[in-house]
Amino acid sequence: MLIDPHVNPNGLTPEELIDKMIEASMDGAVITCTHSAEEAKPYLRALLDDEFTCFVGVELKTEHGDLVFIPSEADKKFFGASWGPTEDQRFKSEDEDLELWSEEALREKLSQFEGALIICHPYSRLSGRSWGDRAFTLADIDAVETRVGRGLPHRDYLCDQIAEMKGWSRVGSSSGDCHFIGSAATVFSEDVETQAQLCEALSVSLCWPIEFEDPMFPRARYQGVVADEGPRRQTLEERERKAALNELDRRRGYEVDEPIQNFKPGGRWGRGSKTDHSPRSGRSSHSSRGEGGDRSRSHNKSRTSNRS
Repeated sequence: MLIDPHVNPNGLTPEELIDKMIEASMDGAVITCTHSAEEAKPYLRALLDDEFTCFVGVELKTEHGDLVFIPSEADKKFFGASWGPTEDQRFKSEDEDLELWSEEALREKLSQFEGALIICHPYSRLSGRSWGDRAFTLADIDAVETRVGRGLPHRDYLCDQIAEMKGWSRVGSSSGDCHFIGSAATVFSEDVETQAQLCEALSVSLCWPIEFEDPMFPRARYQGVVADEGPRRQTLEERERKAALNELDRRRGYEVDEPIQNFKPGGRWGRGSKTDHSPRSGRSSHSSRGEGGDRSRSHNKSRTSNRS
């Protein structure tokens, strides 16, 4: 089942939203209007009438970034609640027209409900606010948007890393922009029919993100990224595959170009750096990488053959 868990109609009519869902071949969506559950009702009715699987949530804007809350029960309590911050709950910003929750007030509000909480892409720069590394401090998060079909690819990898480290589920979505419905979505391994089943699937990672590329405008997902082998630029699967290939090359007797990982005395970086401190030679060899390494290996071979 293919679902977009963060659909904010944001001015579209229900009929226009239906057209976009059909064009994107989506099975369902979570309607998440900004600071309102009541506004989602006409879209929910339209999706049900067109035999889409639909759920309801609410998009919550905070001082640092956005969240999506999906209740386990779409009942009167949820629809009747005021999801916009009051004057006491608002984050005081220079823009008085911008209604933002303060983190503390929103945490207290959400404690009154049961459901799943999704953190919107924490490293995206598509809006003026993003969580960044502050996302590591958040509690009670169930899932994180790791694919939104746009933006720089390496920021998606940062989301993969935080999901791995925090144990959150990974989801793909249009991130609340209906112009990008179908660019990324979430696959659920089992059919989900109720709000409670959806929340359960998000909380135990019975889902994974997918992304669809426009063949006319493909995202160069690996260009300029592979060269930097820092752990935050690779997923766990990529690091494990790299380690397995390195181990296979070692057994075959090939030289392995290790990534830079630590600092060694003498100003040389990484395990791939080999320095000859022998007093006989009176000089140190260069790194095994590049031409300097080739000269040092030739020098060592000739010296060994002379001794023998």
